[in-house]
Amino acid sequence: MAAFERDPLPDGILVLVGGHSSRVFGRRSALRERPRVVEVGRVSDPELRALLEAAQATICPSLYEGFGLAPLEAMACGCPVVASAIPPHQEVLGDAALFFDPSNSTALVSQLQRIWASEELRRALGERGRRQASRFSWLGAAQRIVELLCRLSRSE
Repeated sequence: MAAFERDPLPDGILVLVGGHSSRVFGRRSALRERPRVVEVGRVSDPELRALLEAAQATICPSLYEGFGLAPLEAMACGCPVVASAIPPHQEVLGDAALFFDPSNSTALVSQLQRIWASEELRRALGERGRRQASRFSWLGAAQRIVELLCRLSRSE
């Protein structure tokens, strides 16, 4: 949130999507008072898809993730992703996202400015993101779990 306290994208709107837990999203309160910051809270799947398809980028500043589903969903919609450089993001998103050190707000601003300034970069990340997201599916995950369980049951 510190990255947006300096208004790094003077022509943009920051849309905050998701829960309201003060423990998780505590720093949001400082942003609510800023112009061009809109907090929509929880949204339906169709609303989320519409937001992602219209966005210049999705920011995933997580310090901890188990998998990285949110940025992968953005990629499936063709939305460029700027994500914290934590191992789950790097593993799941590959070369289809821009990464930043989550403890360095200047690094986040720099990546956002790169995306904001280049339609070509946004287009390339959108295309790579769709390809990367297509590598993952609920059916594929279920099949891998079944295969693993079968191998484990045979090895006993």
